[in-house]
Amino acid sequence: DLHHRFSFFTGASNVGAFELNNGLFAAAPEHPMVQFLMEHVNVPWPEWGGDDVDPGQKIAYQLERSGMLKGPLVPPGQAPFLATTGPGFFTRGVMQSLKRVETSVPGLAPVAVCPA
Repeated sequence: DLHHRFSFFTGASNVGAFELNNGLFAAAPEHPMVQFLMEHVNVPWPEWGGDDVDPGQKIAYQLERSGMLKGPLVPPGQAPFLATTGPGFFTRGVMQSLKRVETSVPGLAPVAVCPA
């Protein structure tokens, strides 16, 4: 029944911190939130996170882009794509889209997040 009541819905993850689950979500056709996510997938967070980007991340990203470092600033054991895809990206993208784009679809409530 969710798809008849909400224009976008997803579940909250159970990982010890607030995180939305990108494994299962649904949206009305051409939903503005999905469009926002598609425009930002695989784009580094410091390029589109605005004031929500940690100042240390902004500086590290600028250093990385400047070529002054020999390699990317990625914590040991992590791959760079983890910051631009997956549940972390999905959570940041949904929160940013709620602030930036009109997410309503006529006749439907805008968003539902269901607990895990």
